[in-house]
Amino acid sequence: MPAGSEPPLHVHHDEDESFILLEGKMSVRIGDTVTELAPGQAAFAPRNIPMPSASSRLRPNC
Repeated sequence: MPAGSEPPLHVHHDEDESFILLEGKMSVRIGDTVTELAPGQAAFAPRNIPMPSASSRLRPNC
């Protein structure tokens, strides 16, 4: 997904989702909370919480 893009809001009803960032920087929106991730950090998105996909607002290393 291109840097600066964000897919439509969606909800997973049957599964939780985890993200682990390997490189770069990333902002992940889960519900009303935005978390900034750096390499090696992770985020957890529980089921039934509205969110865009993991690639939201991906930015290259600065």
